Amino acid sequence: GINAEYGGEPASSMKKAVMGKRKAEAAAEAEEEDLQTFDDSSVTFKQQGLAHQAQKTDGKKRRAPKNLRQLLLADRELFGSALPGDFSTYENVVAPPSLIPAKKYCDVTGLEANYTDPRTGLRYWDKKVYQMIRAMPEGNEQQYLALRKAAVVLR
Repeated sequence: GINAEYGGEPASSMKKAVMGKRKAEAAAEAEEEDLQTFDDSSVTFKQQGLAHQAQKTDGKKRRAPKNLRQLLLADRELFGSALPGDFSTYENVVAPPSLIPAKKYCDVTGLEANYTDPRTGLRYWDKKVYQMIRAMPEGNEQQYLALRKAAVVLR
């Protein structure tokens, strides 16, 4: 080959170019082979029966969750009207009243209200909403109070 000392291209770079071309051709052939031998059965998530195996745990089938209507019907079919008075079902769950006070929401924005306007009785979230309530024409606050069923009805 031509030596690099005399201004020509070194022999090693010629070999690299030829070898690079051969490697590229071999890779293209291998890729074509892969595409020809590809079928759906080689992909695990497309195999038959795997969807059923996902629902089984420890050899037992997992039960599908029931909605409330199905639970109520099952209770009625199972017990009928022969239930003792203190027996809890999905229809008569007995619970004590909550110890946590009910949240109050702003009548205008729907955000949690920390304040109440003493003149109108409207609950509000911040200073901007309070200014809007103060600028409201007289009588409009009754519409907001009616939404939360707290309107004053004069007879």
